[in-house]
Amino acid sequence: PTSTDNCGVQSVTNDVTTSYSLGSNTVTWTVTDIHGNATTATQTVTVVDAEDPVITCPGDVTAYADATSNGTQVSWSAATATDNCSIGSITSDIASGTTFTLGTTTVTYTATDGSGNSVNCTFDVTVLDTVSPVVVNCPGSITQDSDAGVCAAVVNWTMPTFSDNSGSHTVVWSHNSGDTFPVGTTSV
Repeated sequence: PTSTDNCGVQSVTNDVTTSYSLGSNTVTWTVTDIHGNATTATQTVTVVDAEDPVITCPGDVTAYADATSNGTQVSWSAATATDNCSIGSITSDIASGTTFTLGTTTVTYTATDGSGNSVNCTFDVTVLDTVSPVVVNCPGSITQDSDAGVCAAVVNWTMPTFSDNSGSHTVVWSHNSGDTFPVGTTSV
């Protein structure tokens, strides 16, 4: 600050520290003249935290679907964060231990410091299906006489059924029920 005195200023001092705390800090200035008369003035120094936290997410996670469902429960270590002042919270949009379905899901963590600055990180949880489908009922072998007057027979059967933990599967077959088969053995 600037100061004047009718007889002359001897000293200008303050109680400034080497560092200030976050928020408002008061500095007191004292001006003393050559005759020992003194007066004070105050100044407010405001320290604002404008620095985002630094966050580290866990790596991507690969898991395998349970044998009886199209997903599985997946757990991981929580994200970690540091900040120049303080961490207010670390939150996730999906909790560790949640059941994930087949496919890839992105998990987002957010770190917020005590001043409201925030930053995100993400990682992927991928659930794979390694469980083969199951034939629930397959017709047994069929023995049938040839149709009258031909060396073949039309053969009918009930289509087999299948199940899979994913809830969906594709079925392909070499012959249809109701096809004509030649005399002899044919595998379907």
